[in-house]
Amino acid sequence: MIISNDMTLTQCIEIGFVTQGQVDSFNKKLERHNKRELDKKRILEISEYITEHSQEAKLYRTGDFMKRCMEDFKQFIDDTPGFEDKRVVIHKLITRSLKKLVNDGVMVVTNSTGNHAHNRYGLTPDLDALPAFASIAEIEEESINEE
Repeated sequence: MIISNDMTLTQCIEIGFVTQGQVDSFNKKLERHNKRELDKKRILEISEYITEHSQEAKLYRTGDFMKRCMEDFKQFIDDTPGFEDKRVVIHKLITRSLKKLVNDGVMVVTNSTGNHAHNRYGLTPDLDALPAFASIAEIEEESINEE
């Protein structure tokens, strides 16, 4: 027998090149890979949604996006059985999306405690658009000149 591209997996198992256990392991690995790719796609979609529905100078909690995401992304949770489980799935996706937006520099995170549940997220301010403020020295100099 010659090894060729036309060989089937069944023939490889019969010859002893691979075992059924290895095939099962490969399939599980492919399932995990496909799930990760699907999660990446979903996180990207929710990230775009969050960016579109966020206002400047406003801070958001993870839960602020829950209701609308559960309504607008029903396809992500259709195969999840219970209501609480659906909330958990969406909450995880929102959290991962917010982390992605922070890592990408689109949003900033603030937290005055060590508890990540108290994180607040806001759009990264455009520092170039802020007005220039006078320094204290300039204000004092102007007041001296006026006297």
